[in-house]
Amino acid sequence: MSKTNTRWWQRVRSGRWVLRGGQRGQSLIIVTFAFIGILAFVGLAIDLGWVYVERVRVAQAADAAALAGASELPLEGTAHTRALVYLQENGYDFTDASNVQVFIDDPNHEPDPSKHTNMWIETGYSQDISLPANQQLNTADRIRVRVRRDVFMTFMQFVGFRYMPVEATAEAEYNIAFGQPEEH
Repeated sequence: MSKTNTRWWQRVRSGRWVLRGGQRGQSLIIVTFAFIGILAFVGLAIDLGWVYVERVRVAQAADAAALAGASELPLEGTAHTRALVYLQENGYDFTDASNVQVFIDDPNHEPDPSKHTNMWIETGYSQDISLPANQQLNTADRIRVRVRRDVFMTFMQFVGFRYMPVEATAEAEYNIAFGQPEEH
């Protein structure tokens, strides 16, 4: 080995490795950027975790409300009320007018952006249209429940996402032959 390599190797082994003038502080910059990147990924994981949890809750609430409402069919008004009660029991309070909108048999209504929970309950699409219009009420055999909730983002709002929408739809049919609701 040459003298230069020998001196270099001795400094490395003894722990007296000293960086030359222009190289000081580079590791601090690299560590800072790595830390920011790790924080961004942790924040993304936390926010998307909340979105997943809310997605499961929304789906369970919609399923329960549709099945409960279908058990009251063909009485549509009672079915709507029962679906709303089950939504409330699953954590979606329809009485909070400042944050919640409920649409009954109005599937095309666009929600107010300031409301962060929207619920649609429909039976009108399954009414018996072979009857005259004034006799079609209380002839529905299906109910559709759709719930949409905006999940507040903690970390992703720094990249432009303040809320992430989560939505689930459930449909159930009252089977007259068996006398019980079926989920679709």
